[in-house]
Amino acid sequence: MAVHITARNHFNVAVLDCHGYITQQADTPAIRNAILEEINRGHNNILVNLTEVCSISLIGVAELVAGAYLADRHGGSLRVFGLSKTMNATLCNDELLGALKVFETEDTALRSFESSQSAAATALAR
Repeated sequence: MAVHITARNHFNVAVLDCHGYITQQADTPAIRNAILEEINRGHNNILVNLTEVCSISLIGVAELVAGAYLADRHGGSLRVFGLSKTMNATLCNDELLGALKVFETEDTALRSFESSQSAAATALAR
């Protein structure tokens, strides 16, 4: 089963819920397209939910890293949560974990957006 992605919003964060497998090159454009679609809608803060993803290839991870770069270029941030132990081990082994902001839960990831926005507002006020 290829990846299926649905989008929802949580205040100023677009949450992309991914389901299935992201293991073939044919699956990865869906991730890129979903991220670009949210950026084009003005949602520069993006949270990718991988809790229902059974497997992700290095190509899929590369698409997430590219999405993080795009969000950053547009003044936002891309974060990921819900990695399985296997996916987490793959990212650690390939030293890709540092390229992504990864969280264990959705709540923790959403709070991280709030705290980074508070820090930015404080810096602007100075």
